[in-house]
Amino acid sequence: MTIPDPVQDLLSTATSLAERDNAAWLATADVHKPKIALVTCCDARIQPDEVLGSQPGEVFTIRCLGNHVPFGGNGGERAALEYAIHHLGVRDIVVLGHAKCGAMGAVATQGADVLGGCLSELADLLNTVPREASEEDTVYIDRLARANVKFQAQRLFSLGIDIDAPDELRVHGLFIDLGKANVEHCCQH
Repeated sequence: MTIPDPVQDLLSTATSLAERDNAAWLATADVHKPKIALVTCCDARIQPDEVLGSQPGEVFTIRCLGNHVPFGGNGGERAALEYAIHHLGVRDIVVLGHAKCGAMGAVATQGADVLGGCLSELADLLNTVPREASEEDTVYIDRLARANVKFQAQRLFSLGIDIDAPDELRVHGLFIDLGKANVEHCCQH
């Protein structure tokens, strides 16, 4: 079986873990106690450990389209958050959104029912962040993505109440501008 070059390159890097300074990896072998649960987009440009400066084992990462955790249905994202809070003892949730978000672009240009309806809960967001008449697509998408961070952070704070999370649970919103490599703190609940 021939493995495509990009996959082969990744496998070469992955198999060389043992050859690198792997003290951080070894420290996590028997203990899983992350400090933060991170809800971020599936976008491959977002590398949580790079953005947060974290080490292996410090961040429990949940990736989903547009950093959106659906409340309806059997979504694994909600279950992952409940696991992080109740079983791992996480007390800080961070929602990390980003500029040039493809999911937000799809919602902005095609409506919240796009992508099989998995983002349909964002219809309210579209109503609260109307597009200005002369606004360029990229400007509106970034404005929508930034508002979505605040929207998701508020929803996840409400989820914490819904799942009987500890009183000390905090939810933070961060937004990264990919073009400027700038991270801003948007909100805290």
